[in-house]
Amino acid sequence: MKLLSHLLSLSFALLLVGCGGGSSSTDNGGSTSGTNLSGIAAVGAPLQNANVTVKGSLGLTVVNTTFDEGAFTVDVSTLTAPYMLKVNDSSRGVELYSYAASITSNVNITPVTSLIMAQSLPSDATLQDLFTNFVDTDFAQLESNISTQTLAINDLVTNDGFSEFNHFSGEFTADSTGYDAVLDELNITFYGSSVVLLDDNYEPIVVTNEVSLSGRIVNDSNTPLENITIIATNTSADTTINITATSDSSGEFVLTLLRDQNFNIQALADGYQTVEVNNISTQTQSSNISLSTIIMTAETELVTYSATIIDASSTDTAINGVDVTLRSGQNNKTDAAMQTTSSNSGGQFSFADLAPGNYTLELSKNGYHTQFENVFVNSGSADGQLFLVPQQAEPEAEPTESIPVVTSMTITLQWDENPADLDAHLTGAKSNLDERFHIQVLTSEDMCWADTALSDQANCEKVDESYPNATAFLDRDDVNGYGPETIVVTQMTEGNYNFYVHHYLDPVFGTAEGSISETSNAIVKVIDNFGRTFTFNAPITGGEGEDDIWHVFTTDENGMPVSVNTIEAHDNDATGSLE
Repeated sequence: MKLLSHLLSLSFALLLVGCGGGSSSTDNGGSTSGTNLSGIAAVGAPLQNANVTVKGSLGLTVVNTTFDEGAFTVDVSTLTAPYMLKVNDSSRGVELYSYAASITSNVNITPVTSLIMAQSLPSDATLQDLFTNFVDTDFAQLESNISTQTLAINDLVTNDGFSEFNHFSGEFTADSTGYDAVLDELNITFYGSSVVLLDDNYEPIVVTNEVSLSGRIVNDSNTPLENITIIATNTSADTTINITATSDSSGEFVLTLLRDQNFNIQALADGYQTVEVNNISTQTQSSNISLSTIIMTAETELVTYSATIIDASSTDTAINGVDVTLRSGQNNKTDAAMQTTSSNSGGQFSFADLAPGNYTLELSKNGYHTQFENVFVNSGSADGQLFLVPQQAEPEAEPTESIPVVTSMTITLQWDENPADLDAHLTGAKSNLDERFHIQVLTSEDMCWADTALSDQANCEKVDESYPNATAFLDRDDVNGYGPETIVVTQMTEGNYNFYVHHYLDPVFGTAEGSISETSNAIVKVIDNFGRTFTFNAPITGGEGEDDIWHVFTTDENGMPVSVNTIEAHDNDATGSLE
């Protein structure tokens, strides 16, 4: 990839610059001929009532809002060409970019324009860096890079309607026809300014150099907290780099971070206990990493935390003798223990004299996978439930010189009280068959569909606590909130697996309350045959509520879970089309 000469010299300094695009300005910075830039902002669906900001080459900006169909018009008479455009749609958590060398009859802002521009940058710069420092850009080099990357990305997409269209200036309507239909059909995941283009097997083929880290902050009464400062500190760089964001009126925030780094997160506000979320890795192929909801409290009086540990494959089997270690903050797996204890015959344990706030629990017992759980503690904490996943076999030693191949996995889905019923779905290839199995809940008598490679009569009915001939099965279903739902894959077959979460709408009892993105706080954990845990938190935006489908992850050629993390469908029969 060609590099921008000015950006190269600024690449380190750019990382120190906060997000932002400047304020609106009407100061004359050297006007151009013509007055308006017009076009379409869309992701397939139009971006409605979203803010469009245009920045000129002298650093001044103007702002306007898109219409319902995603169309926009911005008066740029006070700006100087060339122009960089940014659209921000807070309802989707998306921030996309585009470029115009001069005033043209049309300019588009889509995931494709954003992806092409991101691919035109150095590996240590982001689109937000470019927008912030647009005045310092070598525009001739940028335009050359955009041309090169456009051709490169066109070569990766087989649809003729894609490569024949000018992504930046071609005219289209966001109505699911023509070029818009092509956008609808592409496997693109996006969040914030991060975009990933995937192939038909959901394998990434073009990945931007940035990841959007999104989250939501609430108080201990579950009320969103606005204007909370969130600081991400890069712990893998030679020099400490802090990236800052502020929560909005919904308590939501987005941080744009470079890939292949490690970060610690702090949430700070006067009158509240500081929350620390540790060990966040951006070594991912996804465009979006979601944090679990961050809870902040103003309480200071010492409290007691109590919980019961239950076997994740059963309904109510408590586990005795689990060693429990307590550490401060979230995702804290390495610091010295604050307290330790063990669960009793009823699976119960407690820790006394704790300052209200966030903690990490480490749970370990022979025959079960060691797990780390984030818990929030305050005076209103009720006796919680924690679930420990039994080992299907003794974890293997991970190879040291090759990429380890995942041969089995256990998948657990947990969520909060609302919605009451989330359903786990797993699809995968049947061995030696050009078909795919689909594990889902059907009725209490027919709990799952299993791979029929070993027997055409394979089923999921328990016989002596086993599933004869099944290479994958649903081990536990839940319809009353919290979960877990547990799916076990005892022997992975060739081909990719896809895991989904469906917000079930009961056709008899009516509307399902809440949503995956807004209220569920759903967490999916995958434990593989090496004992490694992969955690996926539900996205905080997108979706419509009932019947949403959250595509959690796919697997790569080595069976490794790869985050997709998008809400993809809102269809009464959506689960019938999952593949």
